[in-house]
Amino acid sequence: MEQDNLKPQKIRHGCVSAWLLFMIIGGSLAVLTSFYFTKSYEVYENLEMQVDDELLKYGYIFSAINVICAFLMWKWKKIGFWICVGSICANIALDIVAGIDWTMALSKALGILVIYGILQFKGDGVSAWKNLE
Repeated sequence: MEQDNLKPQKIRHGCVSAWLLFMIIGGSLAVLTSFYFTKSYEVYENLEMQVDDELLKYGYIFSAINVICAFLMWKWKKIGFWICVGSICANIALDIVAGIDWTMALSKALGILVIYGILQFKGDGVSAWKNLE
């Protein structure tokens, strides 16, 4: 009788797991890097580039949001995907307002397609997308 209450176990394709772990680890490194860049003005001089502190701070925030989104998707929450889409769209808008080349800004939209595509991989015959709650 107890087995009637059990939900079927969700199986994630290895590529989906690898991508989500990459998002978590890579995003965490991006957060740390953004934090370092906002604190080190010598880096600007060594790289001979002009970087707006506010843009770097937003980069830190968007990277942190995307780490949280990847963790939510790891926990089978579809809201993680939708928050990630919103974060990427907000990042694109911020880049365009800041004067970054629009083709570079819009290239971030490919991230949405990549994440959605990877979530289509099937584990045990069911896509990760369909397993998200």
